[in-house]
Amino acid sequence: MSRTERRLKRKKAKGPHRFGPASRGSTRLSRLLDSAAKAHGNGNLIEAQKLYRRILKSDSEHPIALHLLGVTALQSGDPETAIELVSKALDIKPDYPEALNNLGLAYHS
Repeated sequence: MSRTERRLKRKKAKGPHRFGPASRGSTRLSRLLDSAAKAHGNGNLIEAQKLYRRILKSDSEHPIALHLLGVTALQSGDPETAIELVSKALDIKPDYPEALNNLGLAYHS
């Protein structure tokens, strides 16, 4: 299990997200994000990517979905796409420490 996957599992165990779909008023997006995070945490990157993209169809500026889709790209060996997606998340939410960390990991890959 990679460091990113362990970190995702720890974050999920800590409880609800600090920002994201719930704070944006969408329980549907919140449920999709929970399902995507579960698939991601279980290592099912294809399912997680599909769900993150569904969220982005509804809200193209969803920073968590952009960030985590970027993480899946990095885990799939595509650091260029990861940099693009995580950078977009940071354009929307510049004070997102997990995204800043993963952007550094993507540049390091």
